[in-house]
This record gives sequence, structure tokens and C-alpha cells, in this order.
Amino acid sequence: MRRTRGIDQGLSSLSEGKTGLELLQQAMAGKLPTAPLLKALGCLLVEATDGFARFELSATEELHSPVYALHGGVLSTLLDAAMGAAVLTTLDSAKGYSTATLTAHLTRAITARTGKLMIEGWVVHRGSRLVTAEGRVSDEQGRLFAHGSATLSIIERPSS
Repeated sequence: MRRTRGIDQGLSSLSEGKTGLELLQQAMAGKLPTAPLLKALGCLLVEATDGFARFELSATEELHSPVYALHGGVLSTLLDAAMGAAVLTTLDSAKGYSTATLTAHLTRAITARTGKLMIEGWVVHRGSRLVTAEGRVSDEQGRLFAHGSATLSIIERPSS
């Protein structure tokens, strides 16, 4: 527990006073670190605007399941990240979010030959405590590989 608390306090000091959109813009500019999980996956944030976020990823074999296709858990994680980032763009400097529900629909297999993936998320509805979002994973030709939806809870950011 102590280690997690220290990590949270370190991240909160970097994000203090910044809106969600400012955080993402600074991450894209290299002024803030990429989220460790997204960095490990090789996922790169390439666009963030009010209520929208887009990531890019190359579907390398390191992310595949034993059946030579991108692991479904990775796709769910990517959708969750894009929808969460879209929600973050709408939040002020005191708020964060936590995923409450996540649904992912995988429509076709992603292999090493698929190439670059675009993972997009957007806000469908934002209330005072809950936000609904949708997302999609497609390739450069616009072919759909997965889509999903999520409900996210708006929470207070930890203070340093």
C-alpha cells in the first residue's frame, strides 16, 4: 500500500492545477510521462480535444494471444484507455475518473499483418457524477476491429 500511495502522490504533483485536456496535451508534447501501461503496450496518444481522444498502436506479436491474434484483453485495455482519455479531456483540475463498466465487442482478428491501429474514444453523455463513452479500434483503411462502450465515474483527484 505504501508504494502505491507514493506513486499516486508523485503523479498528483505532476498533474496539480492542470485540466484533463492540459494533462493529455502535455503528455503528447513529451512534458509529462506516458501512462506506464500504455508505454508498455507501445500505445501513443496522437490527438486529444474536448470529449475525444485518439491513440495509435502497431499490432506487434508481443501483444498476441497463443492463437496469433491480438489478445482480447489488450483490445479491451485500448478501448478503456481511449474512452477514459476522452472523458479526461472534459474534466477540470480537481477531477479524475474511474471506469465503472466496460463492454468490448471484437469484430475481427488483428494479426501482425494488420498494421497500424487507430483507437478512438469519445464522450456520449457527461453528467455530474457519471459519463458514458464509446470507442472503436480500426486500421488505416477504416476497417473496424473492435468497438465498445463504458460508464466512468467522476472522482476527486488525489492531492499531493
